Order: sequence, then structure tokens, then C-alpha cells
Amino acid sequence: AVVSTQSTGEVEGLLEVIFTLLFRALIDNRILMAQSKIVISDLIGLNGARFSPFCWRAKSVLRYKGIPFETQDLSLFQIRGGACPLKHPTVPVMVHDGQQIPDSWDIAVFLDKKYPTKPIFKYPGIKESCLVLQNTTNLRLHTSVFNYGVAYKYDRVHPDDKKIYDEKMMVRLGLTLEQMFPKEEHFKGEFQKELGFINQALEKIAQNNPDPNQQFIFGEFSYGDIILFGTMRWIVFGVGLKKGLGEGKFPYIETWWKRVNPLVGVDPNVAEYYK
Repeated sequence: AVVSTQSTGEVEGLLEVIFTLLFRALIDNRILMAQSKIVISDLIGLNGARFSPFCWRAKSVLRYKGIPFETQDLSLFQIRGGACPLKHPTVPVMVHDGQQIPDSWDIAVFLDKKYPTKPIFKYPGIKESCLVLQNTTNLRLHTSVFNYGVAYKYDRVHPDDKKIYDEKMMVRLGLTLEQMFPKEEHFKGEFQKELGFINQALEKIAQNNPDPNQQFIFGEFSYGDIILFGTMRWIVFGVGLKKGLGEGKFPYIETWWKRVNPLVGVDPNVAEYYK
């Protein structure tokens, strides 16, 4: 009985130390967030349309961690033409206490180290897995999404940006932005073919993990989900979620989307794009 009492006391003492350390870490993290001003640059079109999956990724990390930030809206003409104070020709760029950090991947790594609460690279090897997923998504899914999204969003691009998009499309496909618009259905077929592979993978994950909390890209929620979610947000803004997913054609993507969306927050200024 004496040994049992001592063991209980040791456990209680250990738990008290653990809770004290966790509480201090939480307070320190909140103080750090309150002291640090963060601004994220974002690519914007007409009527508040936002086209960059990379900006969505950076903002989703901030929202998931509960870190307040401001958004600097820029047209592609402003970004490429040097009419903004950024030192980089692409977005996102995060300004953190005066320091400019470009690239959504570098921003995610920086934020996870600076604000360790709610980690997005939780386990050994997860960062490497996320990097492979990001490169694959950028090379395969983004190619099809870009063609479909650009063809669909012609009338939502900022007027100053159309010439830049035309130049990019001529190099890429030999078409101007206006010429791509009638080819929307062709690009949609290519895009939905890629979504089919993702839907199959999420179906396997759901079958192997009956716990909904384990039905994310790599089991538990991680930056891997934010990578794909950023792309899906791009689809939502470009063509609308239901139109992009083909009205229930990809049920496992839709289920995953509904599970992830509350974790990274919803921008109340653009709620109509989530319908």
C-alpha cells in the first residue's frame, strides 16, 4: 500500500509538471502571436476572386494554427511589374516582423518551427512525405487545373493581367486566354481524370482507417492535407466546387473536403464560393 501511494504521488507530480510546461508553452505561443505582425501577399482577380493555390496553402497554415494575419491583395501585373514592395516575382510572400519569406513550402516550415502549437509536420518522415506529395501535385494536378481554371476564369481576370496570361498561354499551349475559353469542357475532362486518382486513394484510406480522425492524407491531419486543400480552394474559386467535382462524381474527395475545411477555417468574405 505504501508503494502504491508513492507511485500515485509520483504520477501526480509528473502530470503537474507536464501540464505546467504545456500551459507555459501555450501562453508563450499566444504572446508571440500577439507581438508578431504577419502580412501575406495574395494574387487577386475581379470581384475578390483569388487564384493562387500556393497562397491558399500559406493562409491555411496560419488559420489552422490560429495565427492572425493581414492580406496584401495584388494583381499579377503588380507582382510581375514591380509595382509592389515585394522582392520576389511570385506569391505568396510572407512578411514576418519585417522579414520577407517567399514560397508556400518555406512559409509552412518557418511557421511550424516558430509556432509549434498544432504542428503540421508532427512525425519523423512526414516532412519528406509532404514534399514528395507537393511536387507531384504541382506537376500533375496543377497542370490540368491550370488549363481548366484559366479557360473558365477568363472574365474574372484583372484587365491588367490578361496580356500576361496571354503570353503564358501562347508559350504553353499556343492559345491566348480568350481562345482557351471555348475549350473549357476539354480541359475539364483532363482535370477530372486526375481527380479520379485522388478519389481512389482517399477511398483506400477510408477503408483502411475506420476512425474519421485518421482519414487524412497521411493518417492524422498534416501539411499533406493543406497541400491538396490549397489546390481544391483554387478549384472552388476558379470553377466552383460542385462544377469542379462533377456533382457527386468524387464522393471521397467531397467527404475529405468537408472534414478539412473547418480545420483551416473559412474566409467569411468569400463564403459564396464554398456553396
